[in-house]
Amino acid sequence: MQKLKTFWKAFRFIFLAMPSRTFVLLILTILEGAVPALLALIMKYLVDTVIGGNTDSSLFFYLIISWLFVMVINQGISALLRLTIDIYNVKVSCQIGELIIKKRLSIAGTSVFEDPEFQKIYERISDTQYRIENFVNNFRYWFKSIIEFVSIFVLFLSFEIWIPLAIFISILPGIFAAKKIAKLQLEEEESIYDIERKTGYYRNVLVSPQAAREIRLFDFGNLFFNKFKTSSKDLIKKNSGFRKHIAALDFTGTGIRIIAVALIMLILSKKAANGSLSAGSLAMFLQSVFAFSSAMLTIIEFWAYQDSAIAFFDRLFDFLNIEDRLYICKNPRPFYGLIKSVEFKNVSFSYDGKRDILKNISFKINEKEITALVGENGAGKTTLIKLLARFYDPNSGEILVNGINIKELDIDEYQKAISAVFQDYMKYYISAEENISAGKSKNLNLNKAEGLKEDKLKVDLKFIFNLPEKEKTIVGTYFGGTEISGGQWQRLAIARGLNKEHSLLLVDEPTASIDPIQEREIYKSILTKKEMTLLVTHRLGSIRMADRIFVLREGKLIAEGNHEKLMDSCKYYNKLYSSQADMYI
Repeated sequence: MQKLKTFWKAFRFIFLAMPSRTFVLLILTILEGAVPALLALIMKYLVDTVIGGNTDSSLFFYLIISWLFVMVINQGISALLRLTIDIYNVKVSCQIGELIIKKRLSIAGTSVFEDPEFQKIYERISDTQYRIENFVNNFRYWFKSIIEFVSIFVLFLSFEIWIPLAIFISILPGIFAAKKIAKLQLEEEESIYDIERKTGYYRNVLVSPQAAREIRLFDFGNLFFNKFKTSSKDLIKKNSGFRKHIAALDFTGTGIRIIAVALIMLILSKKAANGSLSAGSLAMFLQSVFAFSSAMLTIIEFWAYQDSAIAFFDRLFDFLNIEDRLYICKNPRPFYGLIKSVEFKNVSFSYDGKRDILKNISFKINEKEITALVGENGAGKTTLIKLLARFYDPNSGEILVNGINIKELDIDEYQKAISAVFQDYMKYYISAEENISAGKSKNLNLNKAEGLKEDKLKVDLKFIFNLPEKEKTIVGTYFGGTEISGGQWQRLAIARGLNKEHSLLLVDEPTASIDPIQEREIYKSILTKKEMTLLVTHRLGSIRMADRIFVLREGKLIAEGNHEKLMDSCKYYNKLYSSQADMYI
């Protein structure tokens, strides 16, 4: 019953997406299905006319013209069907692709995307066009087979009523084989998925431009090539086992059907030889008996071969029904885009529900206050940034924005008021201008001398004006654009974060690839422009001008104050700062 529900839901999902084209597809399929019976009937009368010596009659001429006409029409129908189905598949695949992307964009939290199970589901619904094409073609062949079966059945009833029954009995082993084959194909798909995924990963690493340098320097080429070969062998071995079993079942089912059809032909030939069946009727039967057998088998085994498609649509519908793991308030409190205060009250957080990354954190940041977060790797600095950006919800405690629990605010409006510069920034293979403005070029005023307009924080973007098409240049070579250096990519990411209108700026290790002079200017600009900023950095010399510094250690907030106070009162901070200062002595 569940299988039928999924099929009907998928049917409406696909075919009602383009009702007019669906109607055309059905009409063409009906015509295509009626052609074999029509050609067989014409052939009967044509052969009887020839045997009767009436080749000079007008009937013979009309039969020849009719046969040619039906053949030409059939070719035209086939061409139109191919065109209709190709357009249909692409359009429906694109529509489903849009739904999948919209669903991903609608999920506010990021924890879902880091879940391996979510990634597996997403990857397995990514081959949309292939799946849609299979579903549409299988349905069309099934519908065509019904028309073909009915039309030929009517012909057989007029001459030999026992033939349909004999053919039905002959295809029973084929039906059994089809069910087993469909089950095996589904098992094969499930069992080789992880191996295919691994093989694909190893292959992608070997051909990845990003991995090319390390592959050559560290001899990763041999390591990954051997892994690729081993994984490929496993894939071939598993695949071969399934394929041999499937081939044996298919041969058995088809072989019995062919033998049965041959026996039917032999009986009919004997009847024609003794005169109880006309030569034309024999020709008609010979032309249509195997088509009738195939049509009957297709109708019956249709459901068996839908298992893979049903499994795909089950995954697709499950994906589209995935709920956000963030708490989304149905009646959010009004938020007017200005963040005046942020307060963490006894906040604890764990990614896996076992080990706390943040432990009972409490602090408050006020409007126009520059606050820095320092601590060793794994102390929880970036996690704190993610919570404040509302990518995750705390496991306990609360985060207050303007005195209101962050969960009660409209998440879209809240995130519009935030900007960020991340250490793991994205490289977008679009124009330099779009990289900074996110497509909102009216908010961007590049200045050759200053980089960004005066009321923005300054970033040296003069390199843009040396690109072939200046700010319109596509950066990165993925689409044949211009490659830029790592530092230039990072400047684009920093400019993107600083260009967006915001009342809270989150900065997480922004200058790893920036030269020292530009780094100093960026930090100086951030620290002297009075707007609420939370800054994470390992470069402790850059944060001496911060209003306050929070010291994190093993997920706990152990100290806070300005640089001078912490140097005197916090041995851990003094040690962190002094260890870096010693590098410059």
